[in-house]
Amino acid sequence: MWYVIVVNWRIMNPVIAKIKRRKVMKNKKLLSQIVIMPLILLILVIGLSYGQIITGKIGGTVTDDQGEPLPGVTVEASSPSAMGIQTSITSDKGTFRFANLAVGRYKVVFILDGFQRVERQNIAVKINTTVTLGVTMKLQTLEEAVTVIAESPVIDVKKSGMSTNFTTVDIDNIPAGRSSFADIVKQAPGMLAQGESGALRWSFAGSGVEGNAFYFDGVDQSSPELGIPWTNPNQDIFEEVEVTGVGVAAEYGLITGAVINIVTKSGGNKFSGSLSHYGQYDFTTGDNNPDPYDEATEEGSQSFKRWYNYDLSLSLGGPIVKDAVWFFGNYNIRRGKESNWQGTPDYVAKDIQDEGFFKLTSNLSNKHKLVLSFAYENENFGEVPDPWNLPETVIKEVLQTYIWNARFTWLLGSSSFFDFKYAGWYSPDHYDVPVAGADLNLRPHVDDATGVLSNAPGWSGIWDITTHQVNAGFSYFAEDFLGATHDFKIGVQYNRGKLEAMGGYPGGGYYVDYYGPYYLYVQQQYMYGGIVNRLGFFLDDSISVGNRLTVNLGLRFDNQQATYPALPLLDGWEKTDVITPGIDDLITWNVFSPRIGLAFQLTSDGKTLLKASYGRYYDAMHISNFAWPGPGYTDWYMYWWDAGLGEWEEIDYAPGEIGYIMDPDIKNPYSEQLFVGLERELISDFSVGAMYIHKTEGNSLGWEGRNTTYDQVQIVSDDNGQTYTAFDRTGPYPETWQTNPEGYGQKYDGLIFTLDKKYSKDWMMNASLTWSHSTGLNMRAKSTSQQNLLSSSGSFGVDPNDLINAQGDMQHDKRWVFKFTGGYNLPGDIFIGTYFTYQTGRPRPAQTQLYGLSQGRVSVLAEPRGERRYPSFYTLSLRAQKTFRFSGSWRLKVMLDVFNVTNDATFRGWRSNSMWRDTFTESSGLPDPISVQLGFKLEF
Repeated sequence: MWYVIVVNWRIMNPVIAKIKRRKVMKNKKLLSQIVIMPLILLILVIGLSYGQIITGKIGGTVTDDQGEPLPGVTVEASSPSAMGIQTSITSDKGTFRFANLAVGRYKVVFILDGFQRVERQNIAVKINTTVTLGVTMKLQTLEEAVTVIAESPVIDVKKSGMSTNFTTVDIDNIPAGRSSFADIVKQAPGMLAQGESGALRWSFAGSGVEGNAFYFDGVDQSSPELGIPWTNPNQDIFEEVEVTGVGVAAEYGLITGAVINIVTKSGGNKFSGSLSHYGQYDFTTGDNNPDPYDEATEEGSQSFKRWYNYDLSLSLGGPIVKDAVWFFGNYNIRRGKESNWQGTPDYVAKDIQDEGFFKLTSNLSNKHKLVLSFAYENENFGEVPDPWNLPETVIKEVLQTYIWNARFTWLLGSSSFFDFKYAGWYSPDHYDVPVAGADLNLRPHVDDATGVLSNAPGWSGIWDITTHQVNAGFSYFAEDFLGATHDFKIGVQYNRGKLEAMGGYPGGGYYVDYYGPYYLYVQQQYMYGGIVNRLGFFLDDSISVGNRLTVNLGLRFDNQQATYPALPLLDGWEKTDVITPGIDDLITWNVFSPRIGLAFQLTSDGKTLLKASYGRYYDAMHISNFAWPGPGYTDWYMYWWDAGLGEWEEIDYAPGEIGYIMDPDIKNPYSEQLFVGLERELISDFSVGAMYIHKTEGNSLGWEGRNTTYDQVQIVSDDNGQTYTAFDRTGPYPETWQTNPEGYGQKYDGLIFTLDKKYSKDWMMNASLTWSHSTGLNMRAKSTSQQNLLSSSGSFGVDPNDLINAQGDMQHDKRWVFKFTGGYNLPGDIFIGTYFTYQTGRPRPAQTQLYGLSQGRVSVLAEPRGERRYPSFYTLSLRAQKTFRFSGSWRLKVMLDVFNVTNDATFRGWRSNSMWRDTFTESSGLPDPISVQLGFKLEF
């Protein structure tokens, strides 16, 4: 069936609102494994699962001093991060294993009568990693134990992909900023932020912004509408952050970019807490304005001004019942008051963010664990008038987010455990609050020559988003199954996201001026929305063959369904009793995703690893691709100003029933990824790596105009004098289809070189150098954004002139990116840290207008993408920190961070990409000037 959705692309909103919207005996043993595996499948098909990985593993082999395996060794693992002591007994092959371990530092003890007791300390367990230990036990000759204080292995010899982990040491000591968790994520090799500090939109290895997945204690916090992270948790609650780029297990589905995994703190058997304050103020902020304002001549532009920007955080955790019930809580306040470069100093942006987090962790028994958590965020984002957005056009965004999570873990035996979870979140979001006298009953004006918006906001809206996730998972370890050791995980996944929204032009209209009255669009406000249901099945098997080779196999199946809910019609901004019908089964996608990875230890010491992986990945279905507009879309009128008559003349009309057609054969966008990497541990805690990534993306979504005809004509642009082969429409207005247009997609090739020194012996360092090139075509070809959503692509692709020069370098193509973080602890508990990055510029699209076509004026890309680029830039930040230690565990850290040390003023963009506008050559996006952040943190 074809579905017709209400829309007329001749009237797409000409202003994009600035919105934040912003994962026994051998035969009996074999028989039991053959029986157990189908039972696992049955259990999980009945259940619902998600269970993204937020724990790690420790495993290995115990031998005697002759190299023979030692069965029957008692192995005990304990950590301040975990309740009680976990115990394992080595098998007849001398192997042991601890799964589902909370991240943290562990002590592992090996005990066997007649042999010396061995301890391994300071073993770092990280998210989604396996620590492999080789332990030798000698016959007991003295009544003493052998304590081995060794650094953790740097290389995970079981992993065949690429990932970066940030521990509390990294988070607390690197001066990368505290605006959001993105200030941590941006340090990972291969990650490119779309904006400056704190930006929640990024690209990994050429992927679109919407292709990433963000998990907060296993809760999917990606917006079901936009695909971006919807929450901004405080860094003080993080235990660890993992960024995985390629080679991810089949447990993770519906991603084409990176997986960001955040695990929060849980408390412990000892009370601990912290009180911290970080602040930047007027007297600590410099000025990098290249053209300061001169009051005498009234020329130049206003400088960036910061009154204050501070972060106050309080944390407390500890035992309610030791080794049984722990708690952790945090409350965070962020406040900011600033005016932008080129802004209006009489109007300032006041940002307000309040966050609360509380978590209970309990051992119901030795085999049952329950974790409950709740988080709340209140965010109030102010915007500032500037010469292009006059005071009466500025509104702000106010939203709240409520997050809940319950997780139950059942240890079924030494080789298996079951994990069940229910979680979700709800967020009401208002982008309709006036800042400087905006009136939503008036109509906005935009000057098409200068881009200046006046009289009223260009757009306003209200969004309500709700998600529900019911999660379970089952893991089973089979040491001697079909001639190898297998680590199985199998599951079923369900996620439901819903959006209800209303939006429209303030005053029900929109004026476009061009040296006087020009066009007028009239349309009343309307509601739109969508529901996505995602159901997935996965099977992962990590197979250890011999002592050196690990084969990681995975397969998943995903079913995604889009429906359009029944919604009320609006009278202005008020809901009426008239309900528009919904649409069931609007889109259904069923896809299989195979994954295979190899990890081979080139040396017997486990310090040199060759790894490779291949996988097919699919995009999540995002509501923004089908929800707006919808059946509640209102009638639209277009007028032209007749200067001779001095009145508006209607030149176009589209009733709300006119719509676009959903292609019945529309396919799920995908990414095929090939990865090869080599890692070597040079010295303790220090490794180097070299990696190659190749990605091909296909079935990209887009608009396509059908059932009309065109003639090719030659037209000279008035903007640049160039001649273009254009398409003059000779047939009726085209049908607008949502489909997978031919030729859409991209290819990415990247080389990444890394140096990684974990903190030990008073110093730390992480460096990466990335060369990459991505080319192709997507629906945002005229934009600098690589967030590929149909609601923000206008009508791109309906008119074939849109495709002129549209093939080329992708929006986030940056040939060279260098990142460096490091720190050293000087005598006297003085820590010096640094963060540095250098990036070459990304492509700048330049548009020109063509006149004289039957369909009217059209804008096209003036040249192939990549011929113009933004300037290259670098960022340098420094930290100096002094720690004062008091009695017991009390300590005070006093720190000074300097951001933009060189006071760099390299602009990040242009005011307009339209060559016919006066602002085409005006720079914009100046980075914040040099600023000193003063901070302290009291801990116990």
